[in-house]
Amino acid sequence: MYHTHKATLIHDKIFALLGMMSHSPSLNLPIDYSISWDTLFHRLIRSLLGETVSITVPKGTQAADIRGMGSVVGKVQSVEYNGQDDQQRIRVLLKDKSEGEGLKSEADWILPPSAKPVLAGDLVCLLEDAAKCIIARLRGDYRFSVIVISAGPPHQQVTSFSHQFSLLWSWDETDGERDEADDRSCESQRHLLARSWRLDAVSVLEDAEKYTEAEEILRFIISDSAAECTEDGLHTLAAKSRLALLWQKANQWGKAKTLLRQEVKIRALIQGASHPDTLQARSSLAQAYVHEVSDEVTPAKQKTVMTLLEGYRGTPPSQEKVAEIAESCDREVVELLLDIIGPGQNVVNEHVLAAAAANELRGEEVMGLLLDRSANTRVTEKVAMAAVRNRWSGKQVLGLIFGKRSNEFTITEGLFAAARENHRQGRDILELLSQQVGGVETTEKIMSVTQDCPSPDSWLQGHVESAATMEMRFGLKTLPPPARNWELIHGEPTLE
Repeated sequence: MYHTHKATLIHDKIFALLGMMSHSPSLNLPIDYSISWDTLFHRLIRSLLGETVSITVPKGTQAADIRGMGSVVGKVQSVEYNGQDDQQRIRVLLKDKSEGEGLKSEADWILPPSAKPVLAGDLVCLLEDAAKCIIARLRGDYRFSVIVISAGPPHQQVTSFSHQFSLLWSWDETDGERDEADDRSCESQRHLLARSWRLDAVSVLEDAEKYTEAEEILRFIISDSAAECTEDGLHTLAAKSRLALLWQKANQWGKAKTLLRQEVKIRALIQGASHPDTLQARSSLAQAYVHEVSDEVTPAKQKTVMTLLEGYRGTPPSQEKVAEIAESCDREVVELLLDIIGPGQNVVNEHVLAAAAANELRGEEVMGLLLDRSANTRVTEKVAMAAVRNRWSGKQVLGLIFGKRSNEFTITEGLFAAARENHRQGRDILELLSQQVGGVETTEKIMSVTQDCPSPDSWLQGHVESAATMEMRFGLKTLPPPARNWELIHGEPTLE
């Protein structure tokens, strides 16, 4: 606890204390006042933490920035103080690496007084070449303060050191804070360091099972980013990937899926659809779809998504496959397909737009997406014809086309004839066509045609007669015929 006190010669902060520490480890530090403080401080840290750590002593401070690989071996559960000699009795929860993850065993340690008291919740960590553990606490700048640099008995169970630790060990009253003018001159460099410290801290907190704190840091990284679709945005993508992994561990698959979809899209823009990081993001997204329990994710949809995410690693799907998905799937799947292919491949042509226009259940939402993302593909009479023949959502699709691309095709007699054959939405579609064409003569002509256009009741009646005929001819057992007001009571039929 005395290393924050003042000394006439700064070297005595080390030499004098070593003479007082009967409990100290064997340190190879000869008394030599001729060497600089920086050199002496470096030697002390390497004696305690080993040769693999990197050490920086900022100019004008008595603090060291320490970086090294390590592992979280436990955390402090409780602390008691002995008022007579200021010793700290701490109870530590230690991970038992031989039995997998989790805090398994307890241990009681007695520590000498420290400049900063040990607190419950502090982390017990072991760096790669250190003989003993350190006790550390997260700082506001996302580094970890070294509270005790050598604690507990020698630790020998840890064999994996997978986390990068960013530590600050301060011997002065300013806790290692730099001069404000120096901070301003190095602002951009410190900003880059802080970004690295944040992700390092997330890894450590995850290992310590402090998931709430890790999530808060990741959310901050994501919200702090202004430009995702740049090389600089890769840092934000890494944060999104880590946050999605946290949510996957918590079985929050829907939230993880949303983030992973964003990651797949942006990585395809920045790095390319075939980049290993993009493919890894796609695999993670596939797992999210596999585990998500939702009414919106049917087995058929899940199968289609898995085919998209796990296939097409290098070559985009064929135009026929794109059209098949546009005609049979919802907006989410089609948007995922476009994100996987990437902006460099123009796969939305007349054939794909026509397929989307024919999508009976999700035509409006799929067509809206494709029109927004295919400004160079014209809407032709073929596309309009597919919308006119769409029994369940043709009116909505055609209205969307008229609202966005009405000047790209000519309304022909063939469209009117096809609308008359649409037994369910024909009248509404004919009215849309007449409003678009305009003119009194045309309107009167259309209205005369719509008088002979079958109504939805006739469509239902046709199904009733067909069922009765089949029962007479083949002896098939059929369901009772639907009532004429079935749709008014139950709503439009769905795939379910």
